[in-house]
Amino acid sequence: MQDDGAPLAGRGVLVTRPAQQNHRLARALERLGARVLKFPLIQLAGPSDPNAAQAALAELGRSDLAIFVSANAVRFACNLLPDLPGRLRRARIACVGDATAAALEAASIEVHLVPDGGSTSEALLAMDGLQAAAVQGREVAIVRGEGGRDLIAQVLDERGARVHPVEVYRREPPRGDLAAFLDAHAGAIHVAIVTSGESLARLAELGGMGRVQALPLVLPSDRVLEQAVSLGFAGPFSVPRRMNDAELAAAAARLAASVGVARTG
Repeated sequence: MQDDGAPLAGRGVLVTRPAQQNHRLARALERLGARVLKFPLIQLAGPSDPNAAQAALAELGRSDLAIFVSANAVRFACNLLPDLPGRLRRARIACVGDATAAALEAASIEVHLVPDGGSTSEALLAMDGLQAAAVQGREVAIVRGEGGRDLIAQVLDERGARVHPVEVYRREPPRGDLAAFLDAHAGAIHVAIVTSGESLARLAELGGMGRVQALPLVLPSDRVLEQAVSLGFAGPFSVPRRMNDAELAAAAARLAASVGVARTG
């Protein structure tokens, strides 16, 4: 039986993460009483050239530093090269965010650098271990998806590192008709959780701004919040303290409470 005193009781929360990442977030939301609606705005698939990705991963242990930009990068890398954890025992490992650190630890890969001040590329780049004095002349591998954000690579290149992107998965357009999905659930979505700038752009394009402009949005960073404003989203917005499932769910609850959305049966 639903607890009517739960923070999200009677609220519908749209989760737009790739299907591989939805389960734990959905459970965190349901524990707060939410009715979870899922429409992944990005589908994930293996890399365009699996052989090249495997070869690059096999050399990862020779890097001075290996940076994993997401939990997806960890999962796809380990699927492509199951003995990767053993190859990385001598390398320093850095990552962006709690979820990525947890994925690395679950794969028995020790993490040496993870930012305390936020789950963003900017927070990682602010760490002492990634300043010019620490990376100049060093071999740095960045494990990521194809076409991912280039900020880390650009900044480390400027700081004198020898940067090698290792692309282990690719993003594909969502399956299904988002506009039809939103029409079918009109009035039942009180908060949407959107965890990347790419997903936000697809929400605007495929959903139609008339449908989504006034949706309360949980967003991953101030950078993506600025993107939302530039795209024409009216808010309100909430950015979690850290990018993990519990914090995303808590941010959704705070947002729902702040706008006083009506509970539904």
